Amino acid sequence: MLRRAADPFIYNIDGTVVAHGANPSIIGRTLPNIIADSIVLGGVVDGAALNTQFVEAAFNGGGWVGYTWRNGVNEEPYTKIAFITGVRRFGRTYYIGVGFNHQKEPARRGPHCAQVNPVTRPCPGTRPYLAARG
Repeated sequence: MLRRAADPFIYNIDGTVVAHGANPSIIGRTLPNIIADSIVLGGVVDGAALNTQFVEAAFNGGGWVGYTWRNGVNEEPYTKIAFITGVRRFGRTYYIGVGFNHQKEPARRGPHCAQVNPVTRPCPGTRPYLAARG
């Protein structure tokens, strides 16, 4: 199942939420506390360790962090990835990220496929597309 394309967020390096595109109600809380207080995420992900991974990625030039997540108690945990970068502004240090659900719907042909060249712009579900894109 594919969810929102991306979830942008900004945290202080201590893990305090400054801005969050998916859930503005958590602004002012820390990532470790948000996760510890959650019946959905408790036991699925360690908030303090995740904050440390985000900080390390941010201040080692930026990079990708993979982590386990879920959105409901009856949902199986899945892999989420985020690109994180660090920034210092207004005398404060932050990490900024965009989280992506690392799940894809199965490739399928859409009605537009009849209008594209299968060699130069192959459609999902066709052999050249799968070979070229994974």
